[in-house]
Amino acid sequence: MTVELERKTIYNKSKTYLLPLLTKEIDIQFSYLLLNCFIKFNIDIGNIDYPFGILYELEESEEFSMYNEYLINHPNFHRSYIINEDKKLYIFRFPDEFIPEYKLFKDGKYSKFSNEAKAIIVSYSAETYKYPPLIQDITGVLWRHKSRRQKMETELGITLPENSELTSKIVYEDETFKFIE
Repeated sequence: MTVELERKTIYNKSKTYLLPLLTKEIDIQFSYLLLNCFIKFNIDIGNIDYPFGILYELEESEEFSMYNEYLINHPNFHRSYIINEDKKLYIFRFPDEFIPEYKLFKDGKYSKFSNEAKAIIVSYSAETYKYPPLIQDITGVLWRHKSRRQKMETELGITLPENSELTSKIVYEDETFKFIE
């Protein structure tokens, strides 16, 4: 099935908080080609619990071709779609080990993630993005750091309740891959 992408994608929270957890089961390579990740789709993608989509820009190389084979033969692989002839969306079942985090993510409860999940997210982000302010923000959200709270309170001009999460809940619009046929 060849489809078109409705709009230019923006980086979303699925890429930040869930993709790193997928790396426990799936070797994520070609990060420079990885465009975004999704937990919802505007078409029927078939029966799958806890779907997770990864959108890659295609590369014509032997290495990427081998990686494509690895992905489509992975036990968690569900299906894939060619997008605009130069991108491919791979849909996987999210790893069982991190289904609790998947559910917490949908509820905006990032600080409730397990310590193992938090460590994986921070480690993956530090290694992949190598941008200290981003890592500081992610760490502040996951562990509800006082410095993150103070920064938000200053920016928003309000006092946050002690038990509040330090980033917004997901916006499903941003976490949904939109197909146009």
